[in-house]
Amino acid sequence: MRTSFVTAAATVLLAGTAHARGDSASGSAPAKPAQADAGASMPAPPPSYPPPPAPLQEPAPAPTLPPRPSPGAPAHGYPPAYGYPPPYGYPPPYGYPPPYGYPPAYPAYPQQYPAPYPPAYPPPPPELSAEQAEEPPAPVPTGKWRLGASHAVFPAGTLSYREVYRGETLRFNRSDETATALGGSLFVEFMPLRFIFVAFSLQFIPQVKWKPSSYPSVEKYFSGTAREYDLLPQVGAIIPAWRRIHLLLYAAPGYSFIQPSGLAQNSLFENGLAHGFVVQSGGGLVWALGEHGFLEFRASYQWGFQNSSVTSSTTGERATVEVHSRLLGMQAGGGFWF
Repeated sequence: MRTSFVTAAATVLLAGTAHARGDSASGSAPAKPAQADAGASMPAPPPSYPPPPAPLQEPAPAPTLPPRPSPGAPAHGYPPAYGYPPPYGYPPPYGYPPPYGYPPAYPAYPQQYPAPYPPAYPPPPPELSAEQAEEPPAPVPTGKWRLGASHAVFPAGTLSYREVYRGETLRFNRSDETATALGGSLFVEFMPLRFIFVAFSLQFIPQVKWKPSSYPSVEKYFSGTAREYDLLPQVGAIIPAWRRIHLLLYAAPGYSFIQPSGLAQNSLFENGLAHGFVVQSGGGLVWALGEHGFLEFRASYQWGFQNSSVTSSTTGERATVEVHSRLLGMQAGGGFWF
């Protein structure tokens, strides 16, 4: 009985609640059962006016391309990995450590672009014109021997002729200047040391004579010529002055022969061959033309002390004839350097 009473009270409360909700919503509309209100919601009433128009929308901006990366920036958004320079914008897909550092003598690798690569070879030299192009210098001589010949001119000098019999000078004597004489020589030179040379020369003067005299008596007895042969061993110093020019100084103590036939006319003695010591000294230069050729120029002065023993044509007694020559000479020649 108690249970039925509770059920009846609940029914009454539900009915009153539904009747009150229906009066406030539609005025005089009949109330709906409570089961229908609890099961589903009612549809919205149709609008009594059109809905407002939708607000205007601004057009979407046109798509823009991402900015072009600069030459020094990577082409991706990743930060440079492992300290690689900007031109290499990719991180390696592996986890190896960065390469070892190059020694200072080599350029840093990889190089910073857009710097150009250094040239693999030096650029060729500019082409020279025909006037600018020069032949390489010829090699200088390196040998120690020189073999050659020279032509000699003796423009000045003195020649003396004197006959001595038993210590007394006879009337046949003359000492006067010589006329210009020509001659020649053959020589060989050797350099045992760097600045020292020794040589041997054979000198020949085919005609030695006095200048014409203004006195007829002198011309009557002394108007002939003589021949001179000189053997001249030499020792001297040679100094390089330039790549191809060498200066030289020398002394030549030698031996000389003079054939005085014809110097004295109508002499009481038979003329013989005068011979004796001769000393020559001078200087000059040697000019190398290539590896083996050379030219040689010298200036010299020589003193001769030649004597001859003659026999009288009438008594057959012996006497002495002194023929002394003093000659200033200039020589020019050349030869082979080996």
